[in-house]
Amino acid sequence: MDALTIKLPAELEISEVTQCHSDILKQLTDCDPQQEIKIDASDLWRIDTAGIQLLVSLVDEASSQNKSITWHDITDELKECATRLGLFDVLNYAAPQN
Repeated sequence: MDALTIKLPAELEISEVTQCHSDILKQLTDCDPQQEIKIDASDLWRIDTAGIQLLVSLVDEASSQNKSITWHDITDELKECATRLGLFDVLNYAAPQN
């Protein structure tokens, strides 16, 4: 079974969070219980506290449903913002093994 890929927008700030949250929750609800979730952050270049809160919520929701999350192409902007807020570890990012 293929992973469910959640593609993050280029900007994930307070003005986009409500719509993005609704879209992501629908995808989580509609996916197979055994399906892995892949978050593609390759286009993300701007994120604020509300965007980080959304991603923490996504990780928490997936965890409560016993779903596995992997990250694809996490950007420096995402790493830096989450680290400044002390939430990078909460995102459960594991760097790809070479």
